[in-house]
Amino acid sequence: METPSEFDKEIYEAAYDYRYLLTKRYPVKASLDIVTARYTLSSKDRLLLYRCIHSEHYVSEINKKLFCKKLNGFKLIVDFYNILISSVNMLQKGEIYLCDDCVPRDLRGSKLRTEDSRYIEKAMKIIANVILYLKPNSLVIVADKNISFSFNYVLRFIEILGYENISYSYE
Repeated sequence: METPSEFDKEIYEAAYDYRYLLTKRYPVKASLDIVTARYTLSSKDRLLLYRCIHSEHYVSEINKKLFCKKLNGFKLIVDFYNILISSVNMLQKGEIYLCDDCVPRDLRGSKLRTEDSRYIEKAMKIIANVILYLKPNSLVIVADKNISFSFNYVLRFIEILGYENISYSYE
């Protein structure tokens, strides 16, 4: 088994301290500032903590709402654009983190880039396969109308998903 590097130990300790402060209900920004200064974190490491580490209270609330099983007979609500971006990032071999609230996240930002275009179709097919595997009785696709081409992506996704397979709505 590989021993953790000094970097791993450092980020682990920073995450531990950050979560401790959040659990004690210190403000997010102040907690992040303290931990960033204490461990001289890079902007990427700071963002990693911000996106992936939460208070015990928050994690407990989120975990009550999350379950991982087939959804036969249940409605599935999909934050389409965020899932699409994370899936594209994964296909590009970008970093994806399983956060302490059991939600996978990336640190790349919320915009599709020109170089992402060749991965979009494959990402949509992967997302569609996961949804079909879960077998929800209905699907709500949430997409941001303020994002360029968002509606076009959703229409293409619905086409990939197959109209006959599932009922859907676009909001």
